[in-house]
Amino acid sequence: MKKMIMFVTYDFSDLSSGSKVRPKKMYEAFKKIGYDVYLISGNKIEKEQSFERLKKEETMNFDFCYVEPSSYPMQPLIDYKIIKHIKNKNIPIGIFYRDAYWKFYNNLVNSYKNVELKFRYQYDLLFFKKMSSIMFFPSDEMANHFSFKQPKVSLPPAADKTIIPNKKQENKRKIPTAIYVGGLSKRYGTELLLQSFERVNKIELKSKLLLVCRKEDLEKNLNLFSYYKNKNWLEIKHVSGVLLEKEYDKADFGVIPLLKDSYNDFAVPVKLFEYLSFGLPILSTDCKVLESYIVNNKLGIVGNSTLQSFSEGIRKMIEDYVDFIGNVKSFVNEYGRWEHRAEKVESILLKNPLTYINN
Repeated sequence: MKKMIMFVTYDFSDLSSGSKVRPKKMYEAFKKIGYDVYLISGNKIEKEQSFERLKKEETMNFDFCYVEPSSYPMQPLIDYKIIKHIKNKNIPIGIFYRDAYWKFYNNLVNSYKNVELKFRYQYDLLFFKKMSSIMFFPSDEMANHFSFKQPKVSLPPAADKTIIPNKKQENKRKIPTAIYVGGLSKRYGTELLLQSFERVNKIELKSKLLLVCRKEDLEKNLNLFSYYKNKNWLEIKHVSGVLLEKEYDKADFGVIPLLKDSYNDFAVPVKLFEYLSFGLPILSTDCKVLESYIVNNKLGIVGNSTLQSFSEGIRKMIEDYVDFIGNVKSFVNEYGRWEHRAEKVESILLKNPLTYINN
């Protein structure tokens, strides 16, 4: 059997965020394409224990190592030690660098602690330049903001093929339901989302919005919802896992109201592919990478971050969402599954990366 190491520098067992969903899906995908995966993850003690077991592997005959750091700086005393050991065994290492928020937002330089954090992020990058064979990024646009001698390859999130048949093309409802799953904030477009659905439904009910978020997020943003809490078009849920899947079954299309800026332009939200997993066409703002996915693959409708444009996008989606369902299924089945991402990592780390065509 093929063997590999997967090193996730944090505990992703509770799946409480998109950043934890991704490593779980990648782990499962590597196993599906035939790998015996030696997983290292968890807190410092758990990583130390896994590392001790790894050192007892006499042959260390692993094909490659795939690393997913968290959005926080590495723990040098354990994380660096593990990666250096793997590097010294001449095992190819691919590192997925998923977040660069610190590089774009000035609020990370307003205190001594944040200055220290920024230094540690930069030191991590220097370490990755020495250790990695390949650097993976969520998108080419994000990769362009970093300099590496190693090849840089896009590795966006993906969808689950097995869920798609639940969404049937002929089941168009009289009152379509949109779903939003995720965080609440100005950056995530919460105000734009609520104002747009209020505008669309001002005269009569044309589309419902099912908003799924964490309870604590809602409590922190109650001021945003005070005007809308009793609206007949809005339903708020705090669910996950199987219960979230049941909510997806009620939806006709997904919405991503992410506000356009230099950082969000290269963002590839996990929810994009989660929506696709449930066969949902997507309405999004015109953040660069999001727009490219949706327009080029005919997966839905793109508006911009203005109230007028996003409201018009909702109206168009109400009329046309059924027309996109076939495109969603084709895209996921041909290009967008987690197994495709795992095969991409395997292909590029086992072959000459400079000859790899980046799809």
